[in-house]
Amino acid sequence: MRIVLGCLLGLCVGAGAVGDASAQPAMSSFPIPGAASSAPRIPYFSGDVITPLEAGLPLPSKNPRNFEGTWASLGHPINADGTPPPYRPDILAEMTRLRKLNDAGMPEVAKNTLCRPNGPIAMTGNQFPTQILQRPEKILFLAEEGRTIWEVDMSGRPSSDTKLAYGGHNVGHWEGNTLVIESKGHKPHIPSIFSAGNSDKLHIVTRITRANTGDPLNDERLVIYQTIDDPGVYTKPWTAVNVARWRPDMQVLEFNCEESSDEDVSRGLTVK
Repeated sequence: MRIVLGCLLGLCVGAGAVGDASAQPAMSSFPIPGAASSAPRIPYFSGDVITPLEAGLPLPSKNPRNFEGTWASLGHPINADGTPPPYRPDILAEMTRLRKLNDAGMPEVAKNTLCRPNGPIAMTGNQFPTQILQRPEKILFLAEEGRTIWEVDMSGRPSSDTKLAYGGHNVGHWEGNTLVIESKGHKPHIPSIFSAGNSDKLHIVTRITRANTGDPLNDERLVIYQTIDDPGVYTKPWTAVNVARWRPDMQVLEFNCEESSDEDVSRGLTVK
């Protein structure tokens, strides 16, 4: 059993969740590997995420294109320019309304509360671990929270599937040592107190690159940039950035909320 604070981007970059990231105190935030010194810093989830790992644990592959293994986000995703995401006024108003209800002890139920899968944005802003399984033709991201599977087709062929899916339809390719993933065809998520949600118009381009800031075990990172274009939620495209840490000491545990009925998980809450 794992007790940990998860963060849902999109999802977790809600009103008040992202502000002037460059103003974060140095001890509560960290720099983006490879970014300019003037770039905003990312707020840590908590101090435990940077606890040194036990000596002798497996090291990641020396191949910079090999991401296989277990990773966990270090912090909350932020807008790469340090400003709040460009929410549409109606989305921001809805998130504010939901936060006020929550603060008043009358929260409304969101889709993730009812055990609906997370999407690819949530998976990259989540303190629960994600295991990556990698083959030449396919890369799988197996997230613990919600047991979400992010399946990336590396064949180079565009997806012919037009049915909407929580994880979308994802096609990847390499640009140097950076994995580039284009995601379309997402099922809508309504806003929540943590999340702006998404519409079926969501289009994401994800760029993931390995980086090491020192020690081969404790300082191995995935640097993740996601350019998010969703006219149903935002006034313009914007780019989120987050960093994940190599965590060979963690395994993806069973995460079951399906055993609870919608009535069980929503008792005492407002279902919209």
